[in-house]
Amino acid sequence: MKVKIKTWEAMEKEYGLNKDSESIAILFAFTDNMEKLMPKDRIIEVSIAEGKQGYAWEFEDVQYEISDNMIEEWIFRDDEVKDTIQRIVDDL
Repeated sequence: MKVKIKTWEAMEKEYGLNKDSESIAILFAFTDNMEKLMPKDRIIEVSIAEGKQGYAWEFEDVQYEISDNMIEEWIFRDDEVKDTIQRIVDDL
């Protein structure tokens, strides 16, 4: 799944900074290091984090946790939507 991550400034305005001023005060803190790793378009590939809340983002063999609070937009392809709906229906 691809998502577009909010800008540091947008998250800081919405949630504020932690005491250390190096991370945004939300579930799975968004750190200044994560900000530095973001691509220009801020679109990243995430997967469902097994046994955890949120999503996993892997960058250079390091896994980061992404929460819904960090996501500005979901980027879906039509075939992904169809497959996801089919899995949900199959699980009913």
